[in-house]
Amino acid sequence: MNAIFAVNAIDGFGVGNTKPWPHSSADMKRFKELTTGHTVVMGASTWLSDMPKPLPNRRNCVLSTTLVDHRCEVYPNITTLMMDISQDEQVFVIGGAKVLWALRPQIKKVYFTRHNVRQKADITFNADKYLEGFTLLDREILDEMTVEVYERK
Repeated sequence: MNAIFAVNAIDGFGVGNTKPWPHSSADMKRFKELTTGHTVVMGASTWLSDMPKPLPNRRNCVLSTTLVDHRCEVYPNITTLMMDISQDEQVFVIGGAKVLWALRPQIKKVYFTRHNVRQKADITFNADKYLEGFTLLDREILDEMTVEVYERK
């Protein structure tokens, strides 16, 4: 299982139903290339955010005890979700913060983006703490962001 997420320069993760950084076509292209053809797992707040629903060409799985939506597969808990994922299935946990932390024990690889923006956010995410126990495999520094790939030690 993989995690793929982004924060801003001050660990901002979400503001309202959107992201606390400007739209980045490079980041969105990377996200799309990595996740297309695979399974994405998210919480209900991520599902209800400003992203397209469902994310095209992906199996969309949502962890929620209250969501009812025929456009995705809804799972009431992690156990039920894990029972329905095959061993060879490529899975990307895309958010929110609670889901990323809850599935952290199953995460083997992390695709992480830090945007160089210092906008306040309603939700923060301590990426450095999340990445403890992972080893940096790759880093690319771009004008507006840094993208990194980590693997569990």
